[in-house]
Amino acid sequence: MQRISILLAVHNGAPFISEAIQSIVDQTYPHWELIVVSNASTDATVEICRRSSGADSRIRPFSLPEKGKNNAYNFAYQQATGEYLCFFAADDILPTESLVERLYALEGKPANWYSTCCLKTFSADPKYDGIVFPRNPAQPNYSGGSLFFSRELADRVFPLPTAQPNEDTWASLHLRGFGKNRHIGKPLYWYRIHRDNSYGYALGFAQKRQQYLLRMHAYQLFYEKYKDTPTSFLDREVVPFLEGLNAAKENKVLRLLLLRRLNLGSKMMLAFYCSRLLYGIRHLFFRTLSRGRVT
Repeated sequence: MQRISILLAVHNGAPFISEAIQSIVDQTYPHWELIVVSNASTDATVEICRRSSGADSRIRPFSLPEKGKNNAYNFAYQQATGEYLCFFAADDILPTESLVERLYALEGKPANWYSTCCLKTFSADPKYDGIVFPRNPAQPNYSGGSLFFSRELADRVFPLPTAQPNEDTWASLHLRGFGKNRHIGKPLYWYRIHRDNSYGYALGFAQKRQQYLLRMHAYQLFYEKYKDTPTSFLDREVVPFLEGLNAAKENKVLRLLLLRRLNLGSKMMLAFYCSRLLYGIRHLFFRTLSRGRVT
């Protein structure tokens, strides 16, 4: 049986982490290890994780003195022993069949295959509750928790750039560029939206724009890493997105929309971060404009 390493980086996750851990314990697939790395937590996170580890030895808690999500994920990967890996967050939940379905989707596939699954939101705020991403269940979803990949692909993904605030953009670029996907068109990852999400749902336009552009800087880092060994993915996906990103940085909406090689979805997402008005419209009509389907 294949062992799965679940990597969880957490900073002050005490309000939700017990529920997150319990959802792992409740998995129907038993051959997993949960590597929890607290980075500079000052609440009860470390104590909760240690208690959970005492009750189930498959839970392996660690603590780092410095804050940094990707640094914590890199440390977690160094401890991992599984043949397959996935990311997890302290405020999210895995439905009980998540691991087994994501693993079996890769049964018999070579090591360069990975799986994705749909993501379902849950929130106390009705605007964000009960949305499944993406709207088309046959379309892959590349949010961090939806990614499930082999150690061979993980060796390409890691180490994550520690200056980046998120893991999924960098990871998904490597999986898309060097792997082959088997998508599962059902929500096997439940994503909690609340005021303190690292994604910053409660931020104003200026802060959210700055954060988004920083997240997308992973495209530039990926390009710099592989520009001397061009791949079709680099020319087909990365370079056109960088053209759009540069237009967004300069707030050139028309130039962005006229780019020939950039797909419409990327154009619209980048356009939202060019204008306070467009961002406000998207925020106001999130359920309609989020590219998800309401359940």
